[in-house]
Amino acid sequence: MRINKLLSNYGICSRTDVNRLIEENRIIVNGKLCIPGQWVEKYDNILLDNENVNEKDKIYIALNKPVGITCTAEKSVPSNIINFMDYPEYIFPVGRLDKASQGLILMTNDGDWANNILESKNGHEKEYIVTVNKPYDNNFIEGMSKGVEICG
Repeated sequence: MRINKLLSNYGICSRTDVNRLIEENRIIVNGKLCIPGQWVEKYDNILLDNENVNEKDKIYIALNKPVGITCTAEKSVPSNIINFMDYPEYIFPVGRLDKASQGLILMTNDGDWANNILESKNGHEKEYIVTVNKPYDNNFIEGMSKGVEICG
């Protein structure tokens, strides 16, 4: 697999961060500087800052996200979930909740697990409680319960 995916799966950092580390010549694979998009195997000798890269323990956190926090790992976004958590290890949100929403969001460093949860074909149920700012009737509820087609 590509070096980006392997290090992300290992819980080291994001795929984007791996690109930055490669550009800074901080990753060595089998004695040679890593190149962007390089294919690697788990048995390859991979060094980051001259230290062996090993898979990190998996982290799973259930967070009750408050209103006002943005579900992004992009640290330049004000009030992002990563700065809010201030967790000492690399983690990212599994999915999204709107900034104006509150509720359960899962945080992890396990990319494979997160992808499994997010894949729509796996049929994981999501439940939302919604507050509306207008009156509604039973016809509205019946129509919404049948689903709403958006863009086909």
